[in-house]
Amino acid sequence: MTTILPQQTPTGSPVPTRGDTVIADSVVGKVAGLAAREVPGVYALGGGATRVLGAIREAVGGTDHAQGITADITDGQVSVSVSLVADYPVPLPVVADTVRSTVIAAIETIVGLSVTDVNVTITDVHTPVDETVPQPPPKEKERISMSASDKFENAAQDLKGKAKEAVGNVTNDDSKVAEGKADQAAASAKKAGENVKDAFKK
Repeated sequence: MTTILPQQTPTGSPVPTRGDTVIADSVVGKVAGLAAREVPGVYALGGGATRVLGAIREAVGGTDHAQGITADITDGQVSVSVSLVADYPVPLPVVADTVRSTVIAAIETIVGLSVTDVNVTITDVHTPVDETVPQPPPKEKERISMSASDKFENAAQDLKGKAKEAVGNVTNDDSKVAEGKADQAAASAKKAGENVKDAFKK
């Protein structure tokens, strides 16, 4: 667990408080993961094995928002490591620098901790060819209401919407909040439509 100490006034004296604020270490990793996913050029977080486990977790209804993130917290300061897959052909140094600055801003603004460093490891580059998968036979294809790629895209859209809404709430950006809610609504509508299709096929 991480304890956030009471803030201080310009004179150095503590601001009066009625209790301590304690934030779990896992929350720091989650905030960093949500922020990193917002960066253009980031296809996914985590390496190969981590992404496989994440895909399995999403398939059974769970999502690890801190996937690919390691946050070490000491004396109120955070050191973060981010592992990710970048989109081709986005310049990798640009992706890494943007992830670094975005994660730092998110942790220091939302969590209130000082970030000492953010180390970014790019484990792979994603290309459109990577999404090419063998097609099932016609009869089998008719039974599939929502492909795995559709599910991932739908979950990603919902997650992106939640992240936008969270950032908008923190920064008082109503347009960001509205955009986030719109993304979530679109994802929910798509999921509902697929559920209806599944009901008629049973």
